[in-house]
Amino acid sequence: MRAVARSDWRRQRLLILCYHGVSLEDEHLWNPTLYVDPATLDARLALMRREGYSVLAFDAAISALNDGTLPDRAVTITFDDGHYDFLPVAYPILRKHGCPATVYLTTYHVDRNVPIFNLFCSYVLWKARTRAIDLRAIMGGPRIDLARPADRHQVLSRLDAHVRRAAMSTAEKNVLARGVAEAVGVDFDDLCERRVLHLLNGTEVGELARSGIDFQLHTHCHRSPRNEQEYRHQVLRNRERIETLVGRTPEHFCYPSGVTAPEFIGWLAAEGVLTGVTCEPGLAHRQSNRYLLPRLLDHCGLSTLEFEGWLSGVSTIAPRRAY
Repeated sequence: MRAVARSDWRRQRLLILCYHGVSLEDEHLWNPTLYVDPATLDARLALMRREGYSVLAFDAAISALNDGTLPDRAVTITFDDGHYDFLPVAYPILRKHGCPATVYLTTYHVDRNVPIFNLFCSYVLWKARTRAIDLRAIMGGPRIDLARPADRHQVLSRLDAHVRRAAMSTAEKNVLARGVAEAVGVDFDDLCERRVLHLLNGTEVGELARSGIDFQLHTHCHRSPRNEQEYRHQVLRNRERIETLVGRTPEHFCYPSGVTAPEFIGWLAAEGVLTGVTCEPGLAHRQSNRYLLPRLLDHCGLSTLEFEGWLSGVSTIAPRRAY
């Protein structure tokens, strides 16, 4: 791996790392593909520094990629969504290791200090996995044991269908989330006080931007409508809000949930967007489509050896096992 990492082949490539949340408590145990624990993030950054990787700001990395002037073992770090835990957990670790980072911020919840409904309910049900939930008291339905993931998924599907039928507002969904937590004996107010599964607020975004964190586009409502006018409106509202918060115009984009489509590229270009990052693993090179840049989603299920394989580039050329 070290030989490949030092090669001319690797010098022409950029690894874009992707993270979502960094646990305030046990979120990485609930969803290890969405969250990493602080110790894992700290170890990843320490490994990169120890092995001589060049961690670049995203803008500088893309410019060097375009110009063919990447430094040895180039890496850039991105975070999706803008979860609150970035401020008290991820940011101090990044600062400790001197690593810049980009946050692709979805802005709808920035102005609403409430949890993200679907993720929050999933987390609450997982917290109550030794219990059962009686849906009659909430929205009608059976009593469901929460021990198995499939049964928790059934509850989430029923909640989602209920929300859609009732065309619930954000405030109404928050009341429902409280009802779910109370029904299974989880302290809703404590989770909200600690801002579990909340996004950063406007003041926090501004403070982080002034400290050097780069904020870029992720749509306003974390949606990918297939209608051009609606899609471009999501990007435009997102840009306007970020501009207000950080005082500069974002030019780079991350596809919500990794959802891409050929027509999105033209719509993004028409809005003046310069790049789009996906959730497809790989290393970007000079010939990569700038609107379909690959990223490595790092998570707790990725071993240190696998992570090193992607850092060096070996994992992009080695055959992958079928599981």
